[in-house]
Amino acid sequence: MDVDNGSASSGFGIQQQQQAISSTNTTAAASSSDGKKLAHITNKRFADLQISSESKRALSQVFKYEYMTTVQAETLPIILANGGDRDCLAKAKTGTGKTLAFMIPTIEQIINYKKSSNNDNVNVLVISPTRELAQQIATETEKLLTFHNNSLRKVVTMVGGTNKNKDIKELRGKTPFVVATPGRLLDHLQNSNLAQRMSNLDVLIFDEADQLLDMGFRPDIERILRLLQPSKNTRQTLLFSATIPEQVNDIANIALRPNWAFVDTVGEESEQTHQHVQQQLMISSQQDIVRNLFSILDRETSSGPYKIIVFFTTARLVGFMSELFNSVSSQIGYKVLEIHSRKTQKAREKASEAFRKSSNAVMFTSDVTARGMDYPDVTFVLQVGLTDRSQYIHRLGRTARAGKVCLFFFSSFSTTGGYLGSLADSYAYLLLAFYTFLFTGW
Repeated sequence: MDVDNGSASSGFGIQQQQQAISSTNTTAAASSSDGKKLAHITNKRFADLQISSESKRALSQVFKYEYMTTVQAETLPIILANGGDRDCLAKAKTGTGKTLAFMIPTIEQIINYKKSSNNDNVNVLVISPTRELAQQIATETEKLLTFHNNSLRKVVTMVGGTNKNKDIKELRGKTPFVVATPGRLLDHLQNSNLAQRMSNLDVLIFDEADQLLDMGFRPDIERILRLLQPSKNTRQTLLFSATIPEQVNDIANIALRPNWAFVDTVGEESEQTHQHVQQQLMISSQQDIVRNLFSILDRETSSGPYKIIVFFTTARLVGFMSELFNSVSSQIGYKVLEIHSRKTQKAREKASEAFRKSSNAVMFTSDVTARGMDYPDVTFVLQVGLTDRSQYIHRLGRTARAGKVCLFFFSSFSTTGGYLGSLADSYAYLLLAFYTFLFTGW
C-alpha cells in the first residue's frame, strides 16, 4: 500500500506530493467466517478494530464478516485516527468493500464526535453516480446500523427519476444520513433549506468519484461543494475511486483539507484488469451482430449456474436487443432482464434485484449499472461496442473477483468484402493485440 500526504492548497498531483507514509500490504488468502475463499481478503479482523460494539455485532451477525478486505484494512486506521481529523482519497477496485470502508468510520464519527446537537442537521452525505449504487449504499448502511440507537438509523435516499415530494417528506425531522445522486441533491440544496441543514456536516463522501466526473457531473459537483462550503474546514471528506484521473485529483484539491491522505490499494492500472480474467476480442459485421450474440449467449447458458451481463452503448440499443431476445425466449431457454435510463426507477430496481438473487440470469444494460453495483457470482461479461478505458476496467471488475472469462465484443468494423474482408483474420489479431495493450498494458 502507498499512502501519500496531500495538500489541498498545493495544486500538485498525487505523484508530486512529497511526503510519504509507507505501509505493508496486508493482502492475504484469508477466509470469511463461513470458510469460503474470497478475493481481496486480509488477515485483519473486524473484531480487533476500536469501534462500537453495535457495529462489530452487525459485521458479525448481519454481514457475517470476520476479516477485512484490503481497502478496509488499509483505509480504516487512517480515517478513524484522531476522531476523523484527516481527509482521504482512496484508490480501490469496484466490489472490494468500499462502502464499509467509508461507512464504518463515519458511524463512529457521528457517535463520538458529531459537531452539532441540533436534531435538524444532516450529519452524513454520500454522493453516488447512479441510482442503483445509491440504493445499494443506503441498504448497506442500514444493515450496519441494525443494532445502533433508533435515532441514528434513518437513511434517506434521494435520486433522480423518483418523486421529489417524497424526498421532502422523508427529510423531515432528524436525518443522520443522506445518500444522493448529484442532480437531485443539487435541486434540493438550491430550492429548500437542505443547504442550511448541511452547514454543520460531519462527513462528506464521494463514491466512485471518477465515474461521477466521467458522467459529466463536474459542474454539479463544484456547485454542491460551494453550497457545502460552511462545513469544509470541520467535516471529514472521503473520496473513493477506482481510477485517479486528473479530474479526480482536481476535485480532491478542492474538496479535501490540507494534509489529506492518499491510499492506493490497486497499484499500477495495468495490473487491475488482466491478472485473473481471460479477455477475448471478436470483430463482427453489423449484420452479424445479433447472430453472433445469440451464438455466444447460447454457449454461455448451456450449463449452469450462469450470470451474464451484456453491456451496450445506448439505452435504445438495450431496449431493442432485450425485446428481440425476449420475443424468442421460449426457443432460447431464458428471458433477458434489462436496465437502462428509459426504464422507471422501480423497474430498474426490480430487474437489479432479480438479477442479484437469481442463480441463472442474463441482463442487458447500458452504462447505468457499469460501476459500483455489487452483483454476486457473475460468470461472464460481454461488451458490445466500443467503450473507454475506464469503463473497460470496470467491465472486467465484474468477473475479476471470480477469475471468470470476460469477452470484449467489438462490432464497429465491417469484415465483409474487398481488401478488408480478405484480411479479416489478420486484422482481428492485430486489433486484439493493439486493444489489449491499449487497455491493460500487456
